[in-house]
Amino acid sequence: MKLASYTVSGRASHGVVEGDGVIDIGRQFAARASSLRAAIAAGALTEIADMARGAKPDVAPAEVELLPPLWMKEGDTVEVEISRIGVLRNKVVAEM
Repeated sequence: MKLASYTVSGRASHGVVEGDGVIDIGRQFAARASSLRAAIAAGALTEIADMARGAKPDVAPAEVELLPPLWMKEGDTVEVEISRIGVLRNKVVAEM
């Protein structure tokens, strides 16, 4: 599953990229998560995959302006948490 944040006619959204278009999950999911980052933080990837399964793309690739990816920089902290197991926390360092 490929996820993307984008704008369509000036409206920011997020969705699932499928073959010949994008399934706009942002519209259907707006009440729960206003951005792709918020959806991931809410642990909603399974729900997003379920919504996209069998759906037809509703936005053509030509209509989509992809937003730039978020790049990590030196000094940023990355955390991965698994409930009932713990948190893995690392600082980003410059590549040598």
